[in-house]
Amino acid sequence: MKVSLRVILGVCFLIGALLFFYRGENHYALIFLLVGALYLYKGLS
Repeated sequence: MKVSLRVILGVCFLIGALLFFYRGENHYALIFLLVGALYLYKGLS
């Protein structure tokens, strides 16, 4: 259960990064992208 929660959080952060890129706020998008990738890496490994 803990693993799937991290994967879901990672996907949510990646979706948030896409929204920030769409709005042109690249600094926030990069932060969300890094956090989302970290959650996915920790959740899948």
